[in-house]
Amino acid sequence: MAEVSFVEQLTRTACGLAIILFMFIATLSRSPRLERMAQRALAVVSLVAAALLGYLEYIDGVFYGTTRMNTTLALICAVVAVGANINIKGENLSHGANPHTIKKLGHVEPRPDRQKIEEE
Repeated sequence: MAEVSFVEQLTRTACGLAIILFMFIATLSRSPRLERMAQRALAVVSLVAAALLGYLEYIDGVFYGTTRMNTTLALICAVVAVGANINIKGENLSHGANPHTIKKLGHVEPRPDRQKIEEE
């Protein structure tokens, strides 16, 4: 029984660390070196958390009072681990119309109500 409680605590620690790294990834992205290190750390911690959640399911352990979510959370951790290595560097993935770009190009005409205010 001591092993189950140890694995449960280790799983909570790994998941908590993954959440903290996920929250601070934007702050750490100011430096390319720190961003890459944070992405790798998040991927490793998320994979460890996924493995621990899978093992917890195997030994019938409890994660925050439930045994039903271990497999689902393990899958989510694995997806986060894969997604942590995707580095988009602020690129526009949708290639849709950006309102700021349209305005800079001069395609947006001023609204009529603003013209009346400026004339008065």
